Formats: sequence, structure tokens, C-alpha cells
Amino acid sequence: MNAQGRFARQLLQQADALVRQDPKRPSQASLRRAVSAAYYALFHLLVGESSTRVIGSAAENSALRHTLSRAYNHGDMVKVAKWMQSNSLPDYLRALPNATRPPPDLLMVAGTFVQLQEQRHLADYSLGQPFLKADATLLVQQAEDAFVRWAAIREDKAAGLFLLLLLVGDRMKPR
Repeated sequence: MNAQGRFARQLLQQADALVRQDPKRPSQASLRRAVSAAYYALFHLLVGESSTRVIGSAAENSALRHTLSRAYNHGDMVKVAKWMQSNSLPDYLRALPNATRPPPDLLMVAGTFVQLQEQRHLADYSLGQPFLKADATLLVQQAEDAFVRWAAIREDKAAGLFLLLLLVGDRMKPR
């Protein structure tokens, strides 16, 4: 596992620790940070996997992978995740060799990414709406499940296309 993958795991562990920190009355700050950490855990897992696919896993390329990881755009990534989640790639992408029907685990990972990003926005910017411990705990569990499911399908052809599209978004659209 590369540095980004380790960091993603640390964020997931942090999210879990934050939702469990105070079993009776967790603070809104802890619950909101847990939701945010869960999103960023999945974000960094996928960015790390994608940049490794593009650059390779050799240790001497770590600086290049890190530089590439700065090119990922949250908005583009959620758009791609929505395409994947609904199995509705645009026509110009359906003709690509790896545009096979995504396995259910990939649909779940994409859907979790979409949901976590939406909830992270609420957690970070909608302070008037309180987060419940049960909701934050469920979101952290969904992120954990996404990590497990990703490990099961990371070599799938559709997963490879997903990783590429996370980087390029809809910039592959013919002009």
C-alpha cells in the first residue's frame, strides 16, 4: 500500500474514532469531522488508486503520483461517480473497451462516494442542521464497506475505467 492508501486508512480510522469518542453525547464537531474524514478517506483511496494506475507503483515515482493527485477535482469525481452509480456513461464513453457493465461492488463504491460528498458538504457548511450519532456512524460504516468492496473489484476492467474517468472527468468528450 502506498502513502496515499495509508493516509486514506488513517482517515477512516479517525472517522471511526470520532463517532465512538463519546458514546453518550458526542459533540457536533466530532460527528461532523467524522463524516468529513469518512469522505476524505474514500476520496484519497480512489485518488491514490487512480494515480497509481496512471503513473505506476514504483517508489521512485511517488513524487510524481503526489503531484498528479493534486489534479483531481471533487466536482468531476462526483459527476463520474454518478455516471457509474446509475450505469449511465455518456454515449461517447460507452464505446471504450473497458466500458463494461460495472460490477455491483463498483456501483456501491460510486454511490457511497456521491453520498459521502453530499453529507460532507452538509457537515462542513450547514451548521443549522444537527448531525445525529446514528447517521454519522452509518456513513462511517458505509465508507468502511466501500474500502472492502473496492479491494474486491479494484482490478476489474470497469474499475480501471472508473479510475481513469475520476481524473479526466468529461474532458474526453469529442469536440
